[in-house]
Amino acid sequence: MISFLIPLRSKVTSKNWDLTQHLLNNTLKSVFNQIDLEFRVFIACHELPQLDREYDDRLTVFQVDYPPPGRVEDQLTDKYYKKRHLVRMVQDIGGRYIMFVDSDDYVSNRLVTFVKKHEHPSGWVIDNGWELDAGKNLMRPTPKFNNICGTSAILNISVLQYPVDTTFSDYKRENIYLFDFGHNEWNQILDSRNEPRLAYIPFRAAVYVINNGTNWTNDAGQRIGFVRQIYRRIFQGKPVDEALRKEFGI
Repeated sequence: MISFLIPLRSKVTSKNWDLTQHLLNNTLKSVFNQIDLEFRVFIACHELPQLDREYDDRLTVFQVDYPPPGRVEDQLTDKYYKKRHLVRMVQDIGGRYIMFVDSDDYVSNRLVTFVKKHEHPSGWVIDNGWELDAGKNLMRPTPKFNNICGTSAILNISVLQYPVDTTFSDYKRENIYLFDFGHNEWNQILDSRNEPRLAYIPFRAAVYVINNGTNWTNDAGQRIGFVRQIYRRIFQGKPVDEALRKEFGI
């Protein structure tokens, strides 16, 4: 079984909580659009979000018990710590594969089907995906997708290692867990352990949404490179067609 894990930013750190909740609902709609229904979804949050529909028991929403980050630079630490909670929950139910999903992205409805038909000791990475400019409603193919988007890999839980108990106040990004590294570093970490690299998913399996009014990474001061900026200027993209809407639940 694959579990989709969504760390949700706090209302305290959100520029627009209504928008944050709206984007989360869009993401949930996309995840629950899967062709194969054998999956779970876990959300870690401070405040319970308002959902615009009822979900079955495949969805679990977990409230963390530490205060929301008070500084912008602590927001990514908050995200990593919520990931630890989410991984523990999947381990408790004996889950096999996980996919971290940012709360404003979209995923292909073919993912669960793909995972069930294949086996891999480490998992898969999305090398080529889509980028949706929400401000212009334009979609463009995006190479080196895992370099810019956290919604970019399906990991075999066996490679994660078990998170130790910590508190948010003493959390440090030590080199312990695969998911504590940047998502563009995971294969290098597996190389250093002499474990199989993540295989490439053979289709564009996720959509990274930009210009939607809220982005956890950009708000924490991280920016894309110059080459990526030039690429976006040259390749503006195309309107989202019906086939893409259907596949990604947009």
